[in-house]
Amino acid sequence: MVNNDLLFINVAGKINQNLDIKFKRWEVITVNEERPCPRKDHTFTIIKSRAIAVLAGGIEQYGNRLTDIWLFDLIRLSWIRVVTQPRI
Repeated sequence: MVNNDLLFINVAGKINQNLDIKFKRWEVITVNEERPCPRKDHTFTIIKSRAIAVLAGGIEQYGNRLTDIWLFDLIRLSWIRVVTQPRI
């Protein structure tokens, strides 16, 4: 957990292109807004039909357990923090 990079694998080269093996490569996504802290042992799931990814929980660099939830918009390439409240 040295940095907080977000990377994705580009399997199509450009949006709406068919799969072309020669374009497969990892790309760094640069975001200059609020974003989740670096973590390990988290859950990261992509919901293809909604073009979002869900990041939940994990353990941060000092060993504290995280209970936060973030959405990553795969179209706008931006993070959205989900505000939750415990049930009483």
